[in-house]
Amino acid sequence: YQVNYIYIDQNNCEAQDSVAFDVNPLPLIDFSSDDVCFGNDATFINNSSISSGSIAQAQWDFGNATTSNDYDPQGVSYASPGNYQVTLSLTSNENCSASLGQEVNVLTSPEVNFNFEDACLDQLFNFSDASVVQDGSAVDWEWSVNSVPIGISQNVNNYQFPEAGNYNLSLFVTSNEGCVDSLSQTVQVFSLPEVDFLSDDACAGVPITFINTSSVEGATITAYEWTIDGEIVSTDQNFTGSFSEPGDLNLNLVVSSDQACSASSNDTFSVYAAPEISFTQSADVGCELGTVQFEDMSSAEGSNVLTWAWEMNGVFISGLNTASFNPQNPGAYDLVLTVGT
Repeated sequence: YQVNYIYIDQNNCEAQDSVAFDVNPLPLIDFSSDDVCFGNDATFINNSSISSGSIAQAQWDFGNATTSNDYDPQGVSYASPGNYQVTLSLTSNENCSASLGQEVNVLTSPEVNFNFEDACLDQLFNFSDASVVQDGSAVDWEWSVNSVPIGISQNVNNYQFPEAGNYNLSLFVTSNEGCVDSLSQTVQVFSLPEVDFLSDDACAGVPITFINTSSVEGATITAYEWTIDGEIVSTDQNFTGSFSEPGDLNLNLVVSSDQACSASSNDTFSVYAAPEISFTQSADVGCELGTVQFEDMSSAEGSNVLTWAWEMNGVFISGLNTASFNPQNPGAYDLVLTVGT
């Protein structure tokens, strides 16, 4: 620009002169930055320009008590979510300055949480999302067990673990603003009792004891329930019973641990009829001493007699189904036959 001026004094004398000067442009400030999720660094892109000359200096104020002289600053972090006023001031090579302020929103990441209950190996697990999203809404869920994906729905239902132990359950939640956070918790899967007992067949009227040999890993057995053909017969660790009628019976043992886990085992055992003992004698001795022959005639329903024990006056005389005895002196003798099936 040029300015002309005329000077006239008191005597009406005049003089003329001119002066030229430049009016330099101000920087045209423009910058951009997307909203950023808390925990991520913000990046600012400087789109400013100037019609003539050049931009000599940039001064950023990020609204978080930090500044920068970089033209396109990166890696700007914020200590907490919220709205921050970011100001960019530019100075040209002609020392002309301008500034512009814009608001940057640091978004809250999802507060991830989920609910579950520890349970036994034979139970199905349900995992329920309880996350809170303050900025926006949750749109994506990713569940994993020991880093293996198991679901992409908000909740996971009826999940079964392959074996007992501790598992790392993780949930990643993404908001509609693209903010992601995660949480991992330990799920404990309790062992089931390994149920077993020693059993054998029984004779009617003869007591028999069933010995419990059950165990459980990482827990303690606290309860037992013995049933025969569906009827509870004992809650003791071992069971002793006597059965009057022959036949096949189903014995079931349910064992429970202090972690409320239960398992069962069953076995069928037979109750055999007691032998009906009888035997024959060859002849009465009478008045003359002589050998007497005895033969077993015992029987047992549903089984065979396999063992014999003959005793005369408490002395064993034979282990066969027959026996002979030759008395040496007159008198009365007590004969006892014991048989086994």
